[in-house]
Amino acid sequence: MFNSKQEFALALMSGRRFSTPRGNICYYDGSIHDNPFLVVSDLSQIRMKGVWDEFANVTEIFEPRWYDNIPPQGILCWVSDNASTERRHVAVVVKRHTASSAYRFERTGGVFSIYATPLTQDDYSNIVYKP
Repeated sequence: MFNSKQEFALALMSGRRFSTPRGNICYYDGSIHDNPFLVVSDLSQIRMKGVWDEFANVTEIFEPRWYDNIPPQGILCWVSDNASTERRHVAVVVKRHTASSAYRFERTGGVFSIYATPLTQDDYSNIVYKP
């Protein structure tokens, strides 16, 4: 995957995570100053050491984003077309995400928004009617 250990290190430092052919997970933790390059192996966390030599054979681990698998009924979200008001606009059901437009989130009724953030449990509790 990488042509050098340096490329691998830069990818780790940018927050990307990788799996080795043996199933170990490589990542970077900048809060550990003496050696922030770590591997999780058999439920223990160790320093990378010999894993550096596997830089050409690692596979990137992709974390799913909330909008990668929106269920058919949608997700209740805060939506906005302004980044500064992303969580203070209006709560609506987001039905679909598309990367092909600046207006990426399709709301109920075919309306699109630029920004969407799923409601938290606290948000939901504050807006739902309680008799």
